[in-house]
Amino acid sequence: MLRGISIKLLKYRAYYEAELRVSKFLQTDGEIDRRNENKSFLGNILADSEIVESRRAECDSCEHLFKPTGSCKICKCFVKAKTKLKNQSCPVDKWGAVDA
Repeated sequence: MLRGISIKLLKYRAYYEAELRVSKFLQTDGEIDRRNENKSFLGNILADSEIVESRRAECDSCEHLFKPTGSCKICKCFVKAKTKLKNQSCPVDKWGAVDA
């Protein structure tokens, strides 16, 4: 019982410390500008919708797609998630990473 509680406390502490680091990084003149924080962060990580659609079309027609779970048999990823990320690529080179 105590072990489970201490693990949860460690996770909360790590999350809190990470949030503090991000807050300090984003501070401008003592103020935290969070208006465009999510947009800029996600814009650096997520691929454009046209790229995502073309990647999914490739994966949907691939013989390595395990359709019941929507995962790849080669790299074990979830295709819906992996195709959205800019820096990811297909393990059998059907599509590649996008340059930022």
